[in-house]
Amino acid sequence: MNTTNILELGRAGELVVIDMLKSLGLDLQIRDMYLENKYDSEKDILVDGKYRVEVKTQAPFVKMNAFTFLPNQVKKCTSAHVLYFVSVPHTTWPHFSDGWIYRAVPSEMNYYPWKDRWGKERIIIPIKQSALVPVHKMPDEKSKELQQLLSTMY
Repeated sequence: MNTTNILELGRAGELVVIDMLKSLGLDLQIRDMYLENKYDSEKDILVDGKYRVEVKTQAPFVKMNAFTFLPNQVKKCTSAHVLYFVSVPHTTWPHFSDGWIYRAVPSEMNYYPWKDRWGKERIIIPIKQSALVPVHKMPDEKSKELQQLLSTMY
């Protein structure tokens, strides 16, 4: 996987969420993910000076109808006030979440550990749960732009 493209996809997803939040008239403080340590534990966005927001941009794990993140991201994701998942359409497998931004309340979110057949650990966050709500559908051109970044990661 190309680390530069992973960072570009993450930044593009953050910008989609930032635009959505700005359109709601919210006051945002935005951390530049390209400064200093790209993998630090700081939240991506601060809303109204007090609400910590984390953004995860990814294709859904279609087989399990879920989003995922690595176990080392649990604390960062669950300590945010709000967690947004930007669902990027997979290049091969369509999914009902394609192009949607989901808002999650981490304190209410169900998740569990999972290992693939090679022993790689992931955290599974089922999409169909009350703590995850689709809040915004991206325009098709934006979904395709993110999909293009996704397809260049491998």
